[in-house]
Amino acid sequence: VELGPGRGTLMSDALRAAKVIPGFLAAAEVHLVETSPLLRQNQKIKLGAAGVRVTWHESFESVPEMPLIVLANEFFDALPIRQVQKSGADWLERVVGLEDGRLALGLAQKEAPPAYAPANAQPGTIAELSAIRDHLAQTIGARLAAQGGCGLIIDYGHAHSDVGDTLQAMSKHGFVDVLHQPGHCDVTSHVDFQSLARSFETGGAKTYGPVPQGPFLHAMGLEVRAEKLKQKAMSRQKRLIDSAVERLAGREQMGALFKVLAITHPDCPMPAPFEGLSA
Repeated sequence: VELGPGRGTLMSDALRAAKVIPGFLAAAEVHLVETSPLLRQNQKIKLGAAGVRVTWHESFESVPEMPLIVLANEFFDALPIRQVQKSGADWLERVVGLEDGRLALGLAQKEAPPAYAPANAQPGTIAELSAIRDHLAQTIGARLAAQGGCGLIIDYGHAHSDVGDTLQAMSKHGFVDVLHQPGHCDVTSHVDFQSLARSFETGGAKTYGPVPQGPFLHAMGLEVRAEKLKQKAMSRQKRLIDSAVERLAGREQMGALFKVLAITHPDCPMPAPFEGLSA
């Protein structure tokens, strides 16, 4: 099962790697949770030659009951959040309204702050919470506990709950105002991995991590794989491979901001890459 599979690249790579396990693809079913008709078409083309049956779902809840391997790469960051802001002695919900005929952020009714918000938070402090993320994580955790399986969650965010405004929007590979052209930009926020892991565990699953993406990829043999690819590569291709390794694993790029969280049935052993790694 992949949540938000994009163009289908990750699933295509996973299925290609799974070919080395005798009988795996013959027994496997692929279930993709995707709401975009355009992306579904792209995924259909990408996975057309994989040799497995692919089923699309509007939500995770319609995935049939069976042991699961769950993949989610940059999925949870795109789920809706709520923000509350410290104002005087109270916390008020941050909302979208109109100001001089334009969309603008404002404050509304009094709200209870999330448990992680410090009691001495200064006015203007923003805290974020996502009931949708937590509910889905709890649902997946319950499925893994009841039916068996495991999962890998890869996303950008913080390992421990903390205050701060992480809501952001991107358009044409650049950051823009979050209210710029609603519906035409990618609006995301940083994932609170501590809250997410707690929700998986509330459902009954066991969690490992999160750990930074860089050390995780190195533990998985990133350098060995890169050197093998470079053996048959031209000079320009070798530079591109080195650049890709740095982008994925470098501390100043994706290696530190992106985190990896493993989820398993309670009786499963610790996944090998997580031994000796920490946030």
